[in-house]
Amino acid sequence: IASGMVTSRTGWRETAYLPCPAGADELAAALTPLTTAKGRRIAFVTGLSFRHVDGAPDVMRGEETQIAGLAIAGTRLAVMPGTHSKWVRIEDGRITAFRSAMTGDAFAALKDHTVLKLTTADWVPSPRAFAAGVGIGAADAGAGLLGKLFRQRAGSLMGDFPANETADRLSGLLIGAEIAEARSFAPDVGGPVIIVGGEALAARYAAALETLGIRSETAPADAAFAGQFRIAKAAGLV
Repeated sequence: IASGMVTSRTGWRETAYLPCPAGADELAAALTPLTTAKGRRIAFVTGLSFRHVDGAPDVMRGEETQIAGLAIAGTRLAVMPGTHSKWVRIEDGRITAFRSAMTGDAFAALKDHTVLKLTTADWVPSPRAFAAGVGIGAADAGAGLLGKLFRQRAGSLMGDFPANETADRLSGLLIGAEIAEARSFAPDVGGPVIIVGGEALAARYAAALETLGIRSETAPADAAFAGQFRIAKAAGLV
């Protein structure tokens, strides 16, 4: 079983996106088989697509397998941090809606390819600076991001904070804005936000959510493997 970017346009075998809502059963029914020249049989798990109320499209590849592995009951909201973070609405184990944010991509580009690189080159980790950035990013429901970004440069020049804290403030600002925007995505969903991702990023998002007074819990690290097994089982392969 293979999932993730291996089925993307730049991967091994491109597969069509499966529209939401979808869970393990739908993913199992949509598996794309491949037999290699040496007789190895592979089943590709495809990604999901979703259209927002305004018709704008969204896509994911790989995250659907992790969600399937969690086997979540009831209606929950999950965040999947990364280069392109995902906020996912889950109803009895099936993904019914999601939205993406290019938070990781934006952080890397802003840190290394804008005027902010002049103050982010010397990065000293600072939980206090990160929390301050989260608060700034989430203020005004996440609006005014472009102005908030430049003020990180201006603040370091004016001595409002040490220049070597800019990177952590920038990280917090972007994550704070992402969380603020996501609050309107599923306002009716209760319970802690489920964080699905690597240990370092999961801890960063947990800290950001705590700063904003939002409860969270971290999913098991083997969610992708569990999802692949569950999909394979639903397809009768194991």
